[in-house]
Amino acid sequence: MLTALLPSLYHFIPPATITLAQLVRYSDLVEKPEKYGMEAPLKYHWRYNLLFSNAFLQMNGICLENICYYYDDVNVRPFNAKTMPIYDIFGHQILHWQARFFSRKARLSYKENNGGISIYDSRHHDDPAVYEFGKEAKLLCKTMFGKICCEKELFAAMLERGIHKQKVHTLLNKLCESRVVIQEGDKYLWVAFPEGFYKDNLAWFFN
Repeated sequence: MLTALLPSLYHFIPPATITLAQLVRYSDLVEKPEKYGMEAPLKYHWRYNLLFSNAFLQMNGICLENICYYYDDVNVRPFNAKTMPIYDIFGHQILHWQARFFSRKARLSYKENNGGISIYDSRHHDDPAVYEFGKEAKLLCKTMFGKICCEKELFAAMLERGIHKQKVHTLLNKLCESRVVIQEGDKYLWVAFPEGFYKDNLAWFFN
C-alpha cells in the first residue's frame, strides 16, 4: 500500500500538492474509470452548466459527455468509510514529508569503507540511525544502485560476484526492514544516496 511506502521516501523531493487529480479526457482515469473504482460512464463537470443552457443543448443535439474535456471529479470518487481514513493518512504523511524534506535534515546516505558499508538514516529524526553492513552489502549496493532490479537477475549478478542466493536474500530482508531497499513483488530498488550527494547541505538544489 502506498501509505506504507511513503515513510521510505522522505529524502526524495515531495509532491507539490495533495489536491485531487482532475478527471480529463484521454487520461487513464477517464479511459478506464473502473480500474480506479469509479463507475462508467462518467458525467461532465458541473461547470459546463454555466456555459450551456439546457435549451441550447437540446436545440443543437449536443451531449456534453461527448464534447467535454473535464469530468465530474467529486461525486464519482470512491471514498467511503473504509477508504476515506486511508486518504486522510496519505494527506497527513505528504504534509509531514514536505516539512521534513524542506528542513534539509531528511537524508539517507551511505559511505563505503574497507570492511563494508555504513548507512546513515535521518529521514525521520535529526540524529541519524547508523546501519553497518559487511562487504557483501557493499557489493549489493554497487549492483543495485541506480536501477530497478529483478530478483532473479539480481541473484544471478551477485552469484557472479561469489555471493550465494540465500545470503543475498537475507541481506535484502534486512535492508527492506531498514527501508534502505524498497520491494514491490519481485522488484527491488536501492534508495540510499552516496554521501557526496549531500555536499554543501544541498544548497545546489534549494538555490
